[in-house]
Amino acid sequence: MVAISQNIVNSLTGGTLDIQKLATDLTNAVKAPQQAAIDSRKTLANARISSIGKIMSSANQLKTAMANYGDPKNVAYKLSTDPNASFQFHASAQARAVDFSFQVNHPASTNSVMLAGFPADGTLAGADGVGVLNIYSGTKPADPTEGRTLLKSFKLSDYATLDDLKSAIQKETGFSASIVSSGTGAGALNYLTISHGLGVDNKFFVDTVKDDGSPLTDGLQLLSEAGAQSNGQDAEISYNGVIFTSPNNTFANLVPDLQININANTPANTTVHLSTTNNTDVCKGALQDIVTAYNMLLETVTTEAKYDKDVTKRGGLANDSIVRGLLSQMRKLSTDPIQLADGKSVTLAEVGVRTNLDGSLALDTTKLNQVVASSPGLLESVMASGASAGAIERFTKLTDVVVGPSSSFTTIQNSVTNSDLPKIAADQLKLDDQMTALMDKYLKQFSAMQTIVQASKTTQDSLTQSMAAWTAGLKG
Repeated sequence: MVAISQNIVNSLTGGTLDIQKLATDLTNAVKAPQQAAIDSRKTLANARISSIGKIMSSANQLKTAMANYGDPKNVAYKLSTDPNASFQFHASAQARAVDFSFQVNHPASTNSVMLAGFPADGTLAGADGVGVLNIYSGTKPADPTEGRTLLKSFKLSDYATLDDLKSAIQKETGFSASIVSSGTGAGALNYLTISHGLGVDNKFFVDTVKDDGSPLTDGLQLLSEAGAQSNGQDAEISYNGVIFTSPNNTFANLVPDLQININANTPANTTVHLSTTNNTDVCKGALQDIVTAYNMLLETVTTEAKYDKDVTKRGGLANDSIVRGLLSQMRKLSTDPIQLADGKSVTLAEVGVRTNLDGSLALDTTKLNQVVASSPGLLESVMASGASAGAIERFTKLTDVVVGPSSSFTTIQNSVTNSDLPKIAADQLKLDDQMTALMDKYLKQFSAMQTIVQASKTTQDSLTQSMAAWTAGLKG
């Protein structure tokens, strides 16, 4: 900034002009329209961010309200409990009323083999030297010369203690191991149990040999020849006179749309009864939550999309096409029919959800109670088991339009935050720099004017003095 005197003196009148004020006023006059344009852009960008934030907040409230109910299938129906089995609907299945019984002939059992001969002090050396533990898949062949598939071989000299061997076995995928001691003192032994999954497909057998492959005669031994072979079996149940088996106590296709899980400790020949009951009260609560949260979202979207000639009364997303699209989707949610599992179609209005003239929803509890009384199960189907997604799933998906990772609202928000506002800030900085330069220019010009005025005043004073002297000479 140029350093000059603050005032210019008028040589004729003696008045002064404030140079700094004059330069500031002129600069502000040039800056004003450009600043107004930048301020308008900034106001619009901030209004858009604010509006998107309010809409996202309302959408998240609706999303949270629906998420609090968990799996929509469990909203529609209460699943009975049984100490010996449980069940659930497949993720892609439609929830429906079920009631069935079956007999558990026996659950699937774990494949395991126990070995003895390990000293109670935890060491691995036997009386006739260190050996090798071999684990093979499948069933042990009667003929020792018959081929076998080796899964893993453990050379005992590689491990300092029995616990080290146990840890090495557990590192093998699908295997576990445990140690039990028969006591302490002379003659006490440690027992190593090796396990490998459930069912026939995970059967295995072991043998123990010396390092050179010859049989062990004492030291590390199998508890018995039979103990060399695991005895896991598949689960077996009887349903409608048909026997079904499973290697892991899970039956995914026994009853359509259901996955049934048998507890591993279920006693043999146990009858299990599983069923569903209508979860009417929870469905009513979910329907009321939908209405309340939906109306809040609708009010927010409508407000933020409002257009008014008065700029101060407009929404931050006035006439925005994305918002108009959202409003269109919201209206369809309340009027489009929900296709049920039996092929029928039902609208929310048919179960008591009325759509008002302004698009908001209202719950007619009288009609809802009439539907529950006259058509048991209909409300449950509408809420959670529609073939084209029940009400809970539909309204949850609506929120993804606003707050989902690929949401257009998120795209707008990121664009304004990461592009528009930084560009506005850059334009503001550029304008400020330009105005500083203009102010400097004005001050330089006024400084030059001041120099000229001062020079003019000096000349005027000199002429005045000369004229006075000449006049005085004439009188003398």
